[in-house]
Amino acid sequence: MRVGLIRILGFVFFGVIIMVENNILRAFQKIRKVWYVNEWWYSVVDIVKVLNGVVNVLRYLPELKNDIAKEGFNINDFVMDLELTGSDGQIEITDCITMRAAFRMVQSIHSKNAEPFKMWFAQIGAETLKEWDNPELIMERLFRL
Repeated sequence: MRVGLIRILGFVFFGVIIMVENNILRAFQKIRKVWYVNEWWYSVVDIVKVLNGVVNVLRYLPELKNDIAKEGFNINDFVMDLELTGSDGQIEITDCITMRAAFRMVQSIHSKNAEPFKMWFAQIGAETLKEWDNPELIMERLFRL
C-alpha cells in the first residue's frame, strides 16, 4: 500500500509533504507553482533552494544549467517566465519548468538532499519496467490501494 501511495503522491510531490518509511523522503517546503497551459509549472529557484540548500541560488543556477547542458539536455528549452507571488507578497517574473523538466533537473543536482528523490525515481522506474513486462503487477498495485 505504501508503494502505491508514494507513486500517487509522487506525481504531485512538489508543494505537498511526503513522508516515507526510513526517512528516505522528508517534509519539503512548498515550492511555488502556477497553472499554465493545462499543466503545473514550478519555480526553478525554489526547487534548487529546497534540494540543494544553496544560499545564492541565482549564482548557482547558471552552473547547474551548464552541467545539465553538458549531459545533453538543454533545460532552457523547457523554461518559461511566469508570474508567481514572491516572499514579500509582490508578483514577480520567475523561471518555471514543468514537472517532467523538474524531474530531469533534480537528477543533475549534486546534493544529499536530492539523493532520496533520485533513488525514489530509480525505484519507480524499475517498478514501471517490471509492470511493462508483467501487466498483472499493475492490477496487484491497484488492489493494494
